[in-house]
Amino acid sequence: LCGWAGRDNFFVDYSSQCHPSVLYAIDDLHLETQVLEVDSQGCVIFPKFWKGPKKPLLIYSIVNHETGGIENPKRLQQWVRQWGGWIMADAIQAFPRSREDLWLPYCDLFVISGHKFHVPKGIALLSGPLLKEMEMESLEHQMLGTQDVALQYVFSRGVEKLLEQRESINQSLRVQEEEAIYYWNKMGLKYTLLSPVDKVPGVINIALNDKVDMEDLFLYLASRYISISRFCACKGTVKGASEILLAQGISEEDARQSLRISGGRFNKREDWLNLGRELVNYLRKNRKIQ
Repeated sequence: LCGWAGRDNFFVDYSSQCHPSVLYAIDDLHLETQVLEVDSQGCVIFPKFWKGPKKPLLIYSIVNHETGGIENPKRLQQWVRQWGGWIMADAIQAFPRSREDLWLPYCDLFVISGHKFHVPKGIALLSGPLLKEMEMESLEHQMLGTQDVALQYVFSRGVEKLLEQRESINQSLRVQEEEAIYYWNKMGLKYTLLSPVDKVPGVINIALNDKVDMEDLFLYLASRYISISRFCACKGTVKGASEILLAQGISEEDARQSLRISGGRFNKREDWLNLGRELVNYLRKNRKIQ
């Protein structure tokens, strides 16, 4: 896609909230780009784009990978269209957590990944009307990561299964989140909620009020069979400040103490409560050591 954009004299815009894998691809191709700033909710702030020979190709994440916040696809499309441009939507986080009618009509290209709904990792679907503009008139979509027909079938069945269960899974996650926050507060867990009110179910970002060694905390949680994350998976580290949160204007301290908690179809109420208990235990122990 990026190679096509460069060849056809497009100017690539991308949100500062994009997944790192998108940024790696853009950097490798050495394209002319512009990073779009975001507001405190992680939504794109529109620049005053100049009228010229180059058109914008906007790449953005529908759902914020770290906070669960939701972009407004319709307003993005309206902005891009006035300059004759196109939109590529990273729907990997959005597809399992929101209805596609909320974003699909407002993009020219989108990608979803099987690892988000329990099919073999490494399989993704690239689709959208922009493919025809890319001199691929014979293709309506591309299955990425495999040429194996059997695996493509597995991917398709995974999509069908997700669509059957998505609403019930998300409703369960909404209830689990509400209970988790209620009981975390009762347990005395001291934190700041960094996720916005308008977000998808199952993704919460909090900043611990106590300063801790994040690597030590994650080793402690792993010993309790608890797996959460910081940043995105391809970052390969749990230390430092979140660039995504810093771009939203969140303080350096909170960005360094942030935790990304992501639930799914197999999580139960007790998982969220157990996380809260273990965080409280760790923080109490940490205070005594200090």
